[in-house]
Amino acid sequence: MVGKVSERVLLREGLERTDNGMKPTSWPEVTPINQKNYYTEYMKRDDQVLALRVLNEANRDRLVQNAKDRDRALNRDDAPAEQQGTDFPLNMPSEGTDISKVIVIHPGSQFLRIGFSTDVLPKTVPMCLATKYQRTESEEYESLPRRQLEAQKIDQQYGEEWSKKYKKMSEDLKTDMRLNKRKVLPNSKELVANYNRRTDPEVIPTHNDPLQIDWTDVNTPVPVPEDADADESLVDEEEVDEPIVEAGQEQPVVVEGTVEAGGDAGTATADVDVEMDDAEKPAKESEVKAESKTEGETMTDEDKPAEDEIIVETEAKADNGEGKQAETENPQENGQPSAEQPLDQRNGKSAGNGQKKEAGAGNGTKKRSIVPRKRAKPMPPTVFYGNEAQRIPDDSNPKFRLRWPMQHGWLNEDDYSSVSSLYSDFEAILTHAIQTELGLKKVSSCRQYSCVFVIPDLYDKAYVETVLRMCMNWFEFNKVCFIQESYSATCGAGYSQGCVVDVGAQKTSIACVEDGLVVEDSRINLKYGGFDVTETLTKMLLYDHFPYQEINLQRRYDFLLAEELKQKHCTMNQADISVQLYQFHLRVANQPTHKYQFKTYDEVILAPMSFYDPTMFDNSTKLRGRRKLIDRTYNAYDVDIPDDPVSAAQVAILALDRPSVMPPVLGAASAAGSSLTAANAGTPGASNEVSTPSKEKSQPFNFFARGIDATPSTSKAPSPAPEGGASTPVPPPYVFGAGRDAVNGAASPAPSGRNGGTPAPSGGAAGVAGSQGQNQAGGGLLQLDPLFHRSAKDIAIERDSVLPIAPLDIAIMTSIQNAAKGDERKLKDYLGSVMVVGGGAKIPHFTTYLEERLRARRLDLVDRILVSRSARDMDEQVVVWKGASVFAKLTTNDSWITPYEYAYLGPRILHHKVLWQW
Repeated sequence: MVGKVSERVLLREGLERTDNGMKPTSWPEVTPINQKNYYTEYMKRDDQVLALRVLNEANRDRLVQNAKDRDRALNRDDAPAEQQGTDFPLNMPSEGTDISKVIVIHPGSQFLRIGFSTDVLPKTVPMCLATKYQRTESEEYESLPRRQLEAQKIDQQYGEEWSKKYKKMSEDLKTDMRLNKRKVLPNSKELVANYNRRTDPEVIPTHNDPLQIDWTDVNTPVPVPEDADADESLVDEEEVDEPIVEAGQEQPVVVEGTVEAGGDAGTATADVDVEMDDAEKPAKESEVKAESKTEGETMTDEDKPAEDEIIVETEAKADNGEGKQAETENPQENGQPSAEQPLDQRNGKSAGNGQKKEAGAGNGTKKRSIVPRKRAKPMPPTVFYGNEAQRIPDDSNPKFRLRWPMQHGWLNEDDYSSVSSLYSDFEAILTHAIQTELGLKKVSSCRQYSCVFVIPDLYDKAYVETVLRMCMNWFEFNKVCFIQESYSATCGAGYSQGCVVDVGAQKTSIACVEDGLVVEDSRINLKYGGFDVTETLTKMLLYDHFPYQEINLQRRYDFLLAEELKQKHCTMNQADISVQLYQFHLRVANQPTHKYQFKTYDEVILAPMSFYDPTMFDNSTKLRGRRKLIDRTYNAYDVDIPDDPVSAAQVAILALDRPSVMPPVLGAASAAGSSLTAANAGTPGASNEVSTPSKEKSQPFNFFARGIDATPSTSKAPSPAPEGGASTPVPPPYVFGAGRDAVNGAASPAPSGRNGGTPAPSGGAAGVAGSQGQNQAGGGLLQLDPLFHRSAKDIAIERDSVLPIAPLDIAIMTSIQNAAKGDERKLKDYLGSVMVVGGGAKIPHFTTYLEERLRARRLDLVDRILVSRSARDMDEQVVVWKGASVFAKLTTNDSWITPYEYAYLGPRILHHKVLWQW
């Protein structure tokens, strides 16, 4: 080993180190930080975030104001003794908010519920509007329910597959009723079909029908209010066309005005003197212009009077030669009597006016030709809203078409050609509801009100941002906050924890709520609801030879008739199932009333039972037009990653129809948490065995459940695994019985945690299966599969192409197991507090039947499962709105968004303000 060489040796060898004092580079040197101890305060304090800083300043200002008010109250001599020494005021709302000026808005696919937070019940209006169009919706779209009218047989009209399912459901119902010791007639269906086939309607003259419908007359002119120009919101822009009065039909008027010399400019008087023709108007205006120029004044284009304004100009010269101009503002000076005048002075030529004219006779006067303001002629409206729109006759002249801005829980992109028209209709419906239902005639009046807006649990960020922009820019609310539907339902029902099942008109949402927060992975949005029950009931009645075969749900009166039949006759109680005789009245505009009689048997229970077999619904057009106008939201920092919220339970529901929508990492995590409770339920022929939870069965080849190592051996001490993981992939346990192809096959997208068609409990085989999925996701054959090399955008596109439908009981179990995440206590708590809300759940015995279905899926927790309606016996349709009104009255609410914050941050303020992870 060579030692250190001295400097003399280096000098002798010519290797002496020299330094010329120059730096290696001209770039400034950055001293490296000490990685063991460094600290930064960037975005770590509340005062660095605008939303939090404004909130803290508001709280501080409120405390200061309260202290000032308390001191002022103590210093007053007349202050009551009981107020001294106490806080003042005692009951102060949050941030000084007046709860009587909070508007709660809950839009839906079929109805809009709106009202003040102090109202007991909201105002409910249909979420639609009618505009002029060359065709009605019944002429533009195919009839509902869809059927082939030219087919010879009834099975061919509705499809062989649907007919087989309907017959199977009917036979299963008969079998179940016999097991429950209920009387079942063997020829009930034949009796119903034969009676309906030969019955004829009874024609009732119009004068004998006391329940005639008031149809909307589309040709009735709308009167124009007197102060229409002062209040722009009294006359809708789309309802009344702008002036029809043509030029030349209005007679110009000459107004003469005088001003006393040295008098006040406001004491000018004017009276109608001479009428002139329009031909003299240009000459007169040129004379006035010439006179003003001679006096050294210049009249620009801005000084010229507009045609639609009444302008009275007066000119007077004082003794010193100075000219003055005044404009009359008093209505009595125009020859019109004023309400404040005495009766003897309400004549335009009273003695007082005569004296004033004589006094000012020596002053200079100027006559001017003017045209009176053009008044809009009353015209028929071009847009109808709500109930008026649904009562427009289909044969009206001109024709109108109904438009629904929201369908299936999201914005209706299918019926619109541009996103601007879609947003315009949505905004017009809200504006009309605020003006007519709440009594706010001016849109500018919304500046004095705050707004609580209810949004879905699984929302599109573009929709929420659009609503926020609409509330801030168009309505200009004082402040706005958002609340999710499930949390709002718990507030309305008084629940602190539970599983909320909201059955709406066209969508069903399921989510678990715990301590005021919606569990993110438990959110499910299914695209069926009460309207699907209406359509299926109509389809079943037509299959059994319903006497009114021409029914078409695209026609307005037929749709209202079908909704009435569902509300009156549908039930889920087997005791009510028998051959029943009913009647209904068909009322069509400009036609006599027809009275029909018909019989039903099991259609009234099979239609709502389709919630547990969604394939009976017509799902062919529910995804049509999706993402046609509104694209999904992407991450601000990585434009290739979708930013819309995703739920593990929702992905599991989508995986029932298409397993490839689940990425490998998420699939492994979901399997470990037992999220795919019903993953195999979508397999035909195995739904009953696979989706029915039961006690775990022991498997002879399942070495993992017995705690044995991957390589069985006689020694209890396992061999140490080589570095870097196992050299040989461990095969999953072989499963016998139903669903073995899905579990044992290599094409399974993710382990489902099932053995023999039953879900595995927390840990055990499910946990090992999840670990296997993670190992396979990290390497092995999955790297060769092109499905697992897709980007997040490709997966999101595929998810948007899958319709989320699943049996209602399976969807509830999936949501609860994703919320519990293996915790048995939470699982029992959620199963014991299932709350059903929404208008689609108003069918009699809906909750009782759902409770029976859930108990059949979890036989080990039969005594813990409880399904209930609203705890306060409230109408299921208004529970969500009522909860939002309760939320608006909370004394502490940090989720309000003010215009000041929105002006600085825009939609990014939602990240700091909403009560959940944005």
